[in-house]
Amino acid sequence: MIAPSRDDYSSRIRSLFVSDIHLGSRHSQSEPFLTTLRKRRPQSLYLVGDVVDGWRWPAGWTWNESLVSILRVLEELAEAGTQIYYTPGNHDEFLRNPEVADAVRRRLPFFNIADEFIYRAQDGRRFLVTHGDHFDLVERSAQWLSKMSSWAYDTALSSNWWLSRWAGNEERSPYWLCASGKKRVKSMIRFLSRFEDSILSHARSLGCQGVICGHLHTPAMIERDGMTYLNTGDWVENCTSLVETENGLFDLECYYPWTRRYSVIHRGIIHANCSHRLPSPALMDEARLPTQAECTV
Repeated sequence: MIAPSRDDYSSRIRSLFVSDIHLGSRHSQSEPFLTTLRKRRPQSLYLVGDVVDGWRWPAGWTWNESLVSILRVLEELAEAGTQIYYTPGNHDEFLRNPEVADAVRRRLPFFNIADEFIYRAQDGRRFLVTHGDHFDLVERSAQWLSKMSSWAYDTALSSNWWLSRWAGNEERSPYWLCASGKKRVKSMIRFLSRFEDSILSHARSLGCQGVICGHLHTPAMIERDGMTYLNTGDWVENCTSLVETENGLFDLECYYPWTRRYSVIHRGIIHANCSHRLPSPALMDEARLPTQAECTV
């Protein structure tokens, strides 16, 4: 794991990709996300789904001032020239309704909303940017089960938070136990759904050389059959972001809210002709503005 100093954490980057913030859930790490957002001045910002947790509305919705502050920072970024793209996920799928999306655009005109975007990296490669729930077998065939497990998982997160507080361990996430359990569940979903193969195949059909997604809450960089799979992680258990730096590197970064420091958990140039799985981030306990945004709703 590469742990840069605070001076190495440059505010200027080419693009920032974040997903699964789950604003409205009481377990959302909204304050750490706000801290990170304030430190960044990306040319383009991609919100890759589950930014707002619509499944918690209205009974389980948790309101705090950081939500207002996040929206204010997004407005400031847009006024400064950042292009903001929003692709909905399963928790904020209400934005896939054209009428709802149009209403949001009228109120927040700096949001470019679509189900998929094509991102052109500095080296010329095209990446499909989408949340990824369309390629999850459970979401496609039994969303009721996914929603039920989401509420159970919320209870587990609460228990894990209290356990972490009692143990007093500030060197790891307060949700480390749930992160480990969820990683195993999501690994099974990936296996059953052939998630990575399916989403990469779809990206290839669109003439892309890779995909940037979220949904699984597992940050990853994987090369397979000449395609690149990049998962941004989440802002519940892991507090991770994917960035493309000004010199064209893709980095997976983590903000540790419990110690208030940043680390790059994987850094390097991703070569399109590689065929190996990159090492898992240590965090996992095993581990130019785009010329055009091509949208498909």
